[in-house]
Amino acid sequence: MSSNIIQRARTGFYGSLLCLFLVPAAVAQMPFQLLVRNGAGTSLIPNNATLALAADAIGKPSSLTIVMAYQGFTAAAVNQPQLFGSNSFTVSALTVVPATLNPGDSLSLTVQFKPADVREATAQLTIPYTEKGPASQAPSTNGSITLALNGTVPGLAVSYSLPADGNVVTVDTGNTIAFPSTVVGASIMASVGIVNRGSGTGPIQSISISGNPFSLQSTPLLPLMVAPGAAVQFGVRYSPSQVGNNSGALQIVFPDRTVTLGLQGTGIPSLLTYQLLQDAQPVPIIPGQLLSFPDTGLGARSSLSILAKNTSSGPVTVSAAAVSGSGFAITDGPILPVTLNVNDVASFTIGFVPTQAGSSTGRLRVGNDSFDLAGKAIGVQLLYSYTMGSASTPVLAGGTVLFSPSAVGQTASDGFTVRNTGTAAATIVSVGISGTQTAFTIANQPSLPVSLSAGQSVHFSLAFSPVTTGLSTATLLVDSQQFQLSGFGSPPAPIPAYQFSGASGNQSPFTQLRIGLSLASGYPLEVDGKLTLSVHDGSFAADPAVQFSTGGRVVAFTIPANAIQAIFPGGDSEVNLQTGTVAGTITVIPSFALPSGLDITPANPTPLSLSIPAGPPYLSNALVTEKSPTTATLQISGYAPTRTLRTLQFRFLAQSSANVVNGALSLNIEPNAQNWFSSVQSQNFGGQFMVTVPFSFASGQSSTSSPLSLLQAVSIKAGNDSGTSNELMVPFAP
Repeated sequence: MSSNIIQRARTGFYGSLLCLFLVPAAVAQMPFQLLVRNGAGTSLIPNNATLALAADAIGKPSSLTIVMAYQGFTAAAVNQPQLFGSNSFTVSALTVVPATLNPGDSLSLTVQFKPADVREATAQLTIPYTEKGPASQAPSTNGSITLALNGTVPGLAVSYSLPADGNVVTVDTGNTIAFPSTVVGASIMASVGIVNRGSGTGPIQSISISGNPFSLQSTPLLPLMVAPGAAVQFGVRYSPSQVGNNSGALQIVFPDRTVTLGLQGTGIPSLLTYQLLQDAQPVPIIPGQLLSFPDTGLGARSSLSILAKNTSSGPVTVSAAAVSGSGFAITDGPILPVTLNVNDVASFTIGFVPTQAGSSTGRLRVGNDSFDLAGKAIGVQLLYSYTMGSASTPVLAGGTVLFSPSAVGQTASDGFTVRNTGTAAATIVSVGISGTQTAFTIANQPSLPVSLSAGQSVHFSLAFSPVTTGLSTATLLVDSQQFQLSGFGSPPAPIPAYQFSGASGNQSPFTQLRIGLSLASGYPLEVDGKLTLSVHDGSFAADPAVQFSTGGRVVAFTIPANAIQAIFPGGDSEVNLQTGTVAGTITVIPSFALPSGLDITPANPTPLSLSIPAGPPYLSNALVTEKSPTTATLQISGYAPTRTLRTLQFRFLAQSSANVVNGALSLNIEPNAQNWFSSVQSQNFGGQFMVTVPFSFASGQSSTSSPLSLLQAVSIKAGNDSGTSNELMVPFAP
């Protein structure tokens, strides 16, 4: 007997739990990417970063460019920048501000630092913005970008002092260093200092001198960078070879100026005659002559007595007498200043008390006359030197051992020699390196302890293998003596070209892909890298299901030295990536670094781009969740890559004995879908949805069977502007 069945339906939306990997919804972030361009370099910075600007000199500007790239999905109005703090900073926009930025647009600002003095300058740059809401009724969001500015400038100043008074005199171009009258054959040293009174590092490019009686002493290795508050010292020696006036010039070149100082001195003859008492017998000596002490044991004392007689035609005043050189001292002499009348005599006793074995030199100055002193201590005397290339350089305890600049991952070597130039045997007990750096090592270290007879030496090698660019230091310890190890690491060779393998181009939603990465050729160093993916699907919240199988949107890899294939966690040469359920673009960008953390990523790394095209909905499951003789509730789940749904289409199939009235039904669910996909709850589910549709059925008057028992199954499809989904068939039979 045939029966007619009439059905009614209503809908309800609920979130699905079908994604393979679920992560918490993304926290809202600032909708701008900030880039800083300074010279030829470009770097990515976060909000609230500090930007450093270094000027070469007062009044010389230094600038950088800030690029604000809008990465939101609506539009952002950038308002007038606000600058608080030092007046040495100015900011200007390269485009008209206020400005409205659409997705992908950018705005550039130029920050200039033009110092008025050498003090450190600080300021705060605030750039307010307003971002339009994701929907027409959604409120706009106000925010700001805040950056701290720090400006520094060197302030290199030149000064000198003379031994007569020790006063420090600051000088500049056009000033003159006037040496006191100096006896021919003697010399006097002016100490010249260059101090950085500014807030930034300043370079000394060159130091030169002219004039035959003048010479430079202990000049540093140039060019040299002088840190704020630091000082560099060297000497200018005046050594007249004949009576008369002398002149010269000292020139110091800085990046912003050249300081030229005049040099003046006068050579005069001695007014005194001198005698050295040897075995109580006077022996004539003349200024400039070498006076030698007898060999002296460590801790012992030897002495020389010198008589100074006024043989001129008038009184002579001796205002000062002094001795320089380790172990030498005036142990007896007149109270100075002393005036010697014609034929008067003054006596000076010079003592030599050596503190270390080996030869010692010094100088005695009496008024304007000077004598060289020499003594030899009996005992152990260790001399240290290092070899860089073919050049051997002596180094004192506390001095610096320099290495040739070396690229990160490469090795530079120095030889280090300890030589006993004394008269007794020496024993070296320990040799080691201390410091937090791991860039320095000792090679072919001798078997310790080692004994060195007089004239013997021991040699070992030092290796410098920089793990990062820039200056690296450590301390070499030879027993109690310390030496600073200093090497400069230069950037390593660029990483070879790379390519992705596996998936590329258009991909299906809600699938897992495999991707890999390899270099075009082997790299000599081990590489630690990361793959970072980003999602651009046009929605206000990216689908959190888009991630690597390891969890999250960043996965690490390693490339062994001289290999080409990236190895991912678990030792696999590829990693799985889930595409999610929303149409859009997935971008994967690699970064590369050495195990030390040194970034070797190319300036503009080539990304892998995967596209999830827009398409019709996909129905993944449908089932009857509740039923009675006259009702049934369908639960339908799936996903819509465009995050839109328009209709659900049902076609009811009856048993052979029944006839269905209104057997095909189309429901408009677009308002329900729009509410769901624009809700906060849907953010965790991407394009997924779940719909419940209750139906009620009635049979004709002649039927004695329940209406639902007369139905065989229902066919279900979903549709939107991109087309119609696949068809699911749900049976009603028990």
